[in-house]
Amino acid sequence: MFQELVLGSYKINRAAFLALLTVAALIVAAALLLWRGARTGVAIIARSPAENAVGVPGLATIRVRFDRPMNLSTAPEISLTPAVTGTVRWEDDATLSFRPSTALLPQTAYTVEVESGLQGEDGRRLSRAQSWRFTTRSPRILFLSWDDANRVQLYVVSPQGGEAMALTQAPLRVLDYDLSPDGASVVYSNERQDGGSDLWQVPVDGAEPRLLFDCGGDYCIGPSWAPDGERLLYERRAIAAPGEAPGPPRLWWLIPESGETSPLFSDDQILGHAPRFSDDGSWMSYVVPLVQAVQLYNFETGALIEMPNEIGEPAAWHPWRNVLVNNDIHFQGESFSVHIFRLELPAAEATDLSGQIVTNDGSPSWSPTGDWIAFARKPPGTAAGRQLWLMRPDGSQTRALTDDAQTNFGPPAWSPDGSQLLSQRFDITEPGGEPGIWLVDVDDGKLHEVAEVGFQPAWLP
Repeated sequence: MFQELVLGSYKINRAAFLALLTVAALIVAAALLLWRGARTGVAIIARSPAENAVGVPGLATIRVRFDRPMNLSTAPEISLTPAVTGTVRWEDDATLSFRPSTALLPQTAYTVEVESGLQGEDGRRLSRAQSWRFTTRSPRILFLSWDDANRVQLYVVSPQGGEAMALTQAPLRVLDYDLSPDGASVVYSNERQDGGSDLWQVPVDGAEPRLLFDCGGDYCIGPSWAPDGERLLYERRAIAAPGEAPGPPRLWWLIPESGETSPLFSDDQILGHAPRFSDDGSWMSYVVPLVQAVQLYNFETGALIEMPNEIGEPAAWHPWRNVLVNNDIHFQGESFSVHIFRLELPAAEATDLSGQIVTNDGSPSWSPTGDWIAFARKPPGTAAGRQLWLMRPDGSQTRALTDDAQTNFGPPAWSPDGSQLLSQRFDITEPGGEPGIWLVDVDDGKLHEVAEVGFQPAWLP
């Protein structure tokens, strides 16, 4: 027989009383959860790269996603150790990103820290700093070469050389390519049977390529990624009928995620090729074939600046400043040279970096830290091959890295750590000789062969 208890004027048994207490406890617990939930701070629900990730690309963008819309007027801070400079921005109302100014060091463990105090739209805050670690991968090298069927394919190889891995097995030749800003994939142009070319995308880990954009019989080449990685520019040339030569070049946008494409300029009379972006994406440069110039276009203001350029080489942008270098013909009395010029925006005054010498300079390339410029030089009017040189951004401290008149070196590309230059190299005394891929040590000029046969090399951090 249950005991009876008296509550007020009611009589209840012991079991009913215990049940009543349980219900009351649940109500109190729920109220406590609601009270604590109202005071809970902002939480991070996703990180990229993931915590303890290994083999992370040196070009990776660091991202954190919060559990609610954030107050975008707050000044966020993301820091890396070892220290790295870069740009912090809100990608949407809940995703914060940090894009390094230069490639991260290879095979290095980094710690990411997100400062406390970031505030959500609802007033809640990130109560304490959040941190995690990841490790970068070893750098590799991309290049073009011929397969066993004499078709040009895209390859990747270690800087130490060895067996290269083919990223493509295209039925016709690969024409050119560009690495995505995050270092995860390559967009390349692939020739078609009808004389046109399409744009394809392939992951650098060797997965299957996919058709990115069918150009419908036109000739589409020269892809160039915008810094944010959300879209790219490419050069499109119409082909009136199969077998006919492509028409003049025009620049078009492509959004890889959707395949949407549109002309860069509404005026279809504006021609251009070899587009290049400033680091912050506010400016772009492109070569204008008819007026022999490189034009600079500002996306925000619509400003257009023209740099004389009779050589046709694209400009090279500083790693993080709106400064660029380019080469052009320089007349000295009755003789002429090809000099390298520096232009700082928004001013349009060019500075001659080659000095008062008769020379043929070209293919300038900024070091990752922006404190050196590598370039190719040869004496004009001679059969000597181009050699690799260095100079400061003001044209001082010029010195040669290579000295072999029988060898020609192509455009240099800096290693992510700034210790080496990557270049295409061939012997000009050997008729029909094939180019190879080589590394040059910046300190002492020592040469290292990467691939016996190859061209158009680029770093894959």
